[in-house]
Parts: sequence; structure tokens; C-alpha cells
Amino acid sequence: MSRLTSHCFFLFGCLWLLGLGGCGADAETDNETKLTPKPVRSVELDVLIIDDQQLGSVFKRQFGSRRNGVANINEMTWQEFRDGNYQAALENDLLVYPSWRLGEMASRGLLEEITSGNSRLDEGRTRALLVSDRNQAVEWGRKQVAMSLGQSQWVALYRTDVLEKLEMKVPRTWEEFNRLAEQIAQIKGDDLPKRIAFPLQGHWASASLLVRVVAAIRISGKYSSLFNVKTLEPQIDTEPFILSLQAMQKQLAPAEEPLNPKQVLAAYANGELAIAVVPINHHWLSAEGVGKFPPTDLGPIPGWPEVFDPSRDTWNALPQGANVSVPLAGTTGMLVSASSSSEKIRDSIEVMDWMTEKQMSSVLSSESENTGISRKVHLGSLERWLGENIDSKNGSAFVDYINELNGSRRIMHFLRIPAADQYLDLLDEAVRESVLQKSNVVKALTGAAQGWTKINNQLGVDSQKSAYRKSVGLGR
Repeated sequence: MSRLTSHCFFLFGCLWLLGLGGCGADAETDNETKLTPKPVRSVELDVLIIDDQQLGSVFKRQFGSRRNGVANINEMTWQEFRDGNYQAALENDLLVYPSWRLGEMASRGLLEEITSGNSRLDEGRTRALLVSDRNQAVEWGRKQVAMSLGQSQWVALYRTDVLEKLEMKVPRTWEEFNRLAEQIAQIKGDDLPKRIAFPLQGHWASASLLVRVVAAIRISGKYSSLFNVKTLEPQIDTEPFILSLQAMQKQLAPAEEPLNPKQVLAAYANGELAIAVVPINHHWLSAEGVGKFPPTDLGPIPGWPEVFDPSRDTWNALPQGANVSVPLAGTTGMLVSASSSSEKIRDSIEVMDWMTEKQMSSVLSSESENTGISRKVHLGSLERWLGENIDSKNGSAFVDYINELNGSRRIMHFLRIPAADQYLDLLDEAVRESVLQKSNVVKALTGAAQGWTKINNQLGVDSQKSAYRKSVGLGR
């Protein structure tokens, strides 16, 4: 990045923070309560890190240098952890794991509840976090059992020259997105790209569909989304899912192999895509094969002006002034919890407090491709989180988008119940068959819903229903 560009980025961050208390790392924008520093005791903790290859080494280094502590790092994949019958959770003090695994960890009683009696958290500090990283994100049945290390945000990237040629603006709704896609498909000649891409590799297929659906199924004050909370009947074969998957089928060109986020970004940087809808962080944006972006307009994930009520099979308009965009949280992100079997609960939760404070979270969470922005103050140093491919114009658009989302409580979290992999495997298959093989969408989603019902019956409807209710903030 040139010195001028870097200076612009820094100046932009300062200007944004100016009205909120100043510029720089000490300008906390959320009035976080200042805590009287306590003497830091040197402690030794056993730390289990699941499915993250970067966090272990950076945590060990920072824990040693900043707290004179000893971290015995144990790394596992989720499959290794599951195949070991979750025993490793009983043998460690701190547990670091993908955020969407919360339900599988909590439902087995592996996580210690965080209370005023064992944590220094306060209301001011909680407000310091982005809304997508507090409350439900770290709760199981209204009890806090984790702290968030942040997550990557989904955005839409549009080729500026394509928008200019079509004389169209960045879409705010999926209806506008669909019209833009139709116009792109009709562009004559080979001078501009015409492809649109979402990540479809692994569970990214389910995530991409849910990104398109979430604003249509997240009704304020209700919890009907993927399942009916009263019956656990799957709702992935209802109209919003059908319409969204049909649109994806029409707009996404068949590919030899489904792509992950880094591959989508590489294809966009290489000039192959007119639009990329993808989560971003500086690791993926600067990965090998991801070159400098063409002129780009960064936009929010589009939304829906109406929401679908499956209990009445009707669409209802949003209240005037309501935010149409709704984030799907938890497709990336890492949580940290204290093991319920640890003999060092208070030490563990004290370290968790330290890991998620504003200064340490900036250092720790920016080092992993699975984590990301979690606090308002992080928006003042975007280069740390987004790297060099997002210029000051799009950095400003990103900040506006995050602030917009942070003012809304209409958030949905990725599926967080026991056996989540089994459910997602079926939905992944339905999405990929529909998009890549152009199979019948209704049939694919109906089949996936029937498969979800079979899983419910195999695992026990009552126990899975209880878990789902806890995952969306109901029940204890």
C-alpha cells in the first residue's frame, strides 16, 4: 500500500472516531467502564484450540509476554475432538472453538457459566461489543457460557465498471440484486465479466443460501427460522428458501468445483466475476492468488422489504424505517469458554476477560482467519482487519454497513445444535445440486427437510427441540 493510501486510511479512521471520543487505540467509542488494574498473577493453563491453526501460537506468545503466563496449547480438529468423545474438553482449562459449535459444547455440559461472581464483565463493557458478538452469540438458554473473539462480516463486491455501464447502483434488496443480475447477463461482448459467485464449498453452501434468506425469515420478536420452535418441524422448504435458491440457480454459472471464500475472492481479483458475495478478512483478502481488486463498490448484503411468517404462510411488510439487511452471524468466528471441569475456573475466566478486552482483542483476533472485528473501536483501524485490497472509499462503506447492522437486533446465528454437521450436510447437498447441477429446487429442499426430520427423530425430537430453543435464546 502506498504511503498516501495508508495515510488516507488512517485519516478516515480518525475522522470517523472524532465525534465519538478521539483517534487511536485508546479512543474507546462505547464508554467501557474503566477497571482498576489488578496485579497480574502468573498462571499456567491448559488450552484446547479446535479448528484454528493460527490462534494457538499467537495466544501462547502473547500470554507469555504480556502476562508472564504459561499456556499449554493442545490443538485438534473437530473430528478428532468428536471421535475422542469430547474427552479433551475435560482435560483442559480454556476451550477455543468455532462459534457455531456452541450448541454441541454447551448441550454436553462442557462449558462453565460466566457470572458476576467469576467475571469482571460489566454492562459498559458488553456494550463495547458489536451486537452480533454479544448476548445470543455467547449464550446458551439465556446463560452466558462464552466470550467472542470476533468474526468476519459478509459483504457484496461489485465491479464499478459493470455498474457504470448498466447505470445501476449498489442493490439494497435481493429484488434489486436480481434485476442487476439479469442486466449483467445481457451485457454484450467479452470486455466485462458476467459471472456471479457465492462460496459453495463445504458448509459454505448452506451459509450462502442462509445469507440470501435470513432477512426474510428473521421476524422481530419471533424465533421461527430454520425450525418451528414449538414442533421442531423444518422450515427450509418454505417459500423464502425456494425463491432464494431458484435465484441462485439462475444467477450462478455451473462450476467444475465449488469455491471457498478465498477462491471466490481470487476469482474476483482476477477479473472473472462481476459480483462476489463473500465474508472478508485480511487473511483471505491477501491470500496467495488474491491480487489487487479491479475498481470495486462494496455493498451491504441485500435484504428483504418483507418478512415471511410460516405460521400463516404470509409475507408482511417491515415497519417503516426498519433495516432491510440482517446479518447471518457465526459462519466464521471463534468463541472461548472455561471448561466446566477445570480446577482453575476463576483464572480461566480472568484470562478470557483479558483476551477479549479492546487492546488484546485487536492483537489476538486479527491473527486468525477465523476471527474478525468484534468491537466498535476496531472500525478505527480497518487496515488491521481488511488489509490493502479495501481502499478508503470501500472502507467507509464497510464502516457504514457495520454501524447500520449494529443498530439492529434482527440477527440470526448459524445453526448451533447437536449434530449440526448432519443437518448442514443435507442442506449443502440440496444447494449444490440445485446450483451446480441445475436440479429441481423444490424437490431438493423438500428432500433436505425430510432428512432433517429423520435426524430429529433419530436424536430425539424433545431433546433437539430443547437445544434449538436454547440456541435462539429461549428456555434455560
